[in-house]
Amino acid sequence: MNQKPKSENKSISFEGWCKTNYHADGKRRFGMLIDGLCGECLGSLTVGGLCLECDEMTEAERLIQKLEKAKKERDRINNKIKKIALENQKIASQLKGKMKTLIVDTETTGLGENSEAIELAATLYQVSEDRRHTGAISSASTLMPALKNDAFEINKIYRELAADSYAIYPHAISAICELAKASDFVIAFNAEFDRQYWEGLIGEKHWICAMRDFDWGHPKEHFTLVELALWLGIGVGCAHRAGDDVRLLVECFNRVDRLEERLDRAIIRSRSPHIELQARVNYQERELAKKAGFRWDADRKLWVKKLRECDRVKFVESLDFVVDCV
Repeated sequence: MNQKPKSENKSISFEGWCKTNYHADGKRRFGMLIDGLCGECLGSLTVGGLCLECDEMTEAERLIQKLEKAKKERDRINNKIKKIALENQKIASQLKGKMKTLIVDTETTGLGENSEAIELAATLYQVSEDRRHTGAISSASTLMPALKNDAFEINKIYRELAADSYAIYPHAISAICELAKASDFVIAFNAEFDRQYWEGLIGEKHWICAMRDFDWGHPKEHFTLVELALWLGIGVGCAHRAGDDVRLLVECFNRVDRLEERLDRAIIRSRSPHIELQARVNYQERELAKKAGFRWDADRKLWVKKLRECDRVKFVESLDFVVDCV
């Protein structure tokens, strides 16, 4: 049987022995002078991971090489992560305080379950701590064909005019969807109403109600968009068209002070879940419930009011009667 030729005997200097058996930091490579046995020459002694008989590496040396390779790969990944983190930090610094909101409004053919949207409008509005970076960026609106318009007396949209939009409205909807992709939040004056017509179009987004979540400082608890605009000193030439109402709300954002602070608080409020309270009042006390904003639910025979969970304690403490969560 052919045997593997043996290497010539090597004389190892003290300096060479130190280099092969010690790391640069002075730690022993193997912890002992005799490192192990060579798999090829069973029984032969090894020094520095090399067999004195056949120059083959021992398993210990192979393991060390694998560990060193893994360490280099780990360092490479860590450096890459640090680089990405620095880039993200740089971008975050550049975009500090900037939030893009999609301000929307909807005109419908009525208020019933079978009503449909007949007009949509949206404006991408940026809010920043720097006023020079705050304002409307882009807008899109369109009518949409509808079989009928039972809300004509309110929005004054002729069904025939809406039908004429059949060739153009898909392109306008596409533009609105692009604006939605660029936004961080969606804002509507009455988000609970508008949301049902938009979610199927732009997907799941975080919604903020400009009427209920924003603290405008208005003296009344309940007010319309027109009332808000007039209170802020904004002239109102037309209303109840989606494009006009979006522009009106945009101008309200332009006029109000500390907009970024108000938006931050509105975001926090909008994340608080809605609850429904029932007023425990008798017939003689019903006016107390009505004055506190409760409404009569004829189907359930209850005085009820919806509000954010975060407002419950303060609201309940202001009442002169007992309430329960429905």
